[in-house]
Amino acid sequence: MYYDVHILGIVATPGGTDHVLKFDTSKLKTVKWDFSKRLIFGSLVCLSKDGFETMAMATISNRDAKALRYGHVNVNFKSGLDIIFNSTPDDEYVMAETVTFYEAYCHVLEGLQEMSENLPFEEQIVYCRKDVNHPQYLLGGRSRLHYDLTILMKDRWFFRIPDLIKTKWPLSNEMCLNKFQREAAHLALTKRLAVIQGSPGTGKTYVGLKVVETILNNPIRGPFSCYGNNPILVVCSTNHALDQFLEGFLEFCDGIIRVGGGSK
Repeated sequence: MYYDVHILGIVATPGGTDHVLKFDTSKLKTVKWDFSKRLIFGSLVCLSKDGFETMAMATISNRDAKALRYGHVNVNFKSGLDIIFNSTPDDEYVMAETVTFYEAYCHVLEGLQEMSENLPFEEQIVYCRKDVNHPQYLLGGRSRLHYDLTILMKDRWFFRIPDLIKTKWPLSNEMCLNKFQREAAHLALTKRLAVIQGSPGTGKTYVGLKVVETILNNPIRGPFSCYGNNPILVVCSTNHALDQFLEGFLEFCDGIIRVGGGSK
């Protein structure tokens, strides 16, 4: 966060116009701007003068370490221009900077904006709704749809349960999952969107593989089928994570196509 931020004026650049900002550096004396990752070119910042009730978004357009020591930086505003155009040098703003590098995500975000309105998971991705519905293939009008959880059982003994009734699921001591992994597997198998988090070694990859194997072992047919001939898409942030996941797939599935380079 940066405080006592003022918009000093506009400068012309080859790409259009930038605004020059001045911020308070009294609490930033120890920052080594030559090496710091603060306010690097392309970083996203947000300015507000009313406690972020209204705000303007901008990216760092020109970074000079010497100027930063005096609290000067150039930005290019992306939104909230009505706020900026009505601003005066006396207006005092608070500026927040993202902790992740915006340039790594901006093209994906711009691509999402250009997509049609029937974006999958729109309620969660765009509007950040916390309530997640069941997948359509579990709501296809069949009153007695069951999951075969044999894959998740310790001794692989046959076990079928009503998929949406959590209390009917076997206990964790009957499954090859601990209680937290059981919760994660239930979430992934009964919700349209699931986020599974955990420290290294807690079994995130293991649970993911068990979920996929269970899905492949439950070929749901009909108009809302998500299986059959439809592929399962696996996307990972690193080649190592992808290879680790796909190696687990090979134990129960041989129809795999890997796209991308860098395989070890």
